[in-house]
Amino acid sequence: MQPNARFIGVLLGSLVAMGQAPMPGRANASAPVVIRADFGSHTSLRVSSSQVQFDVVDPLSPPTAVVDFTAAARTVRGGEVLLTAEPLGSVQAPGHGPAAQDLTVLYEGDGGNSGVVSQAGPHVVGRWVGSDVRKGRVSFTLHGAQSAGVYSLSVKFVLSAP
Repeated sequence: MQPNARFIGVLLGSLVAMGQAPMPGRANASAPVVIRADFGSHTSLRVSSSQVQFDVVDPLSPPTAVVDFTAAARTVRGGEVLLTAEPLGSVQAPGHGPAAQDLTVLYEGDGGNSGVVSQAGPHVVGRWVGSDVRKGRVSFTLHGAQSAGVYSLSVKFVLSAP
């Protein structure tokens, strides 16, 4: 007898011995089985850059920098999805020196979210409900630059489905 056939024979014999296999003359019974599976949220995020660069040509014309994103989320039905942006430090002035304190960075994100970027923590720049793949952009505008040059700000983007 081959090993697989021997295993099947032992398995069937065990089921018959336990009364679980159908036997001639016995009634078969069935009952519904309810199975519940809960799946956690899953997110994926790609951004065009985590370094926002402002090219100041004329200090009287505030420059805008754009970060494009592709965000995918699988969440519970009706679950909220948040895209946040958090500055990692302050704006760096041309030559990688610290920028003046009076610089202001404004953001405008997906879904009408807008505000002032501050060191106070993450800022919600995108918000929607339910599982989806979204493509969008977050615009940043630098105000208060006193001289021409390239200013930069490192930003951490996080997609979450709490």
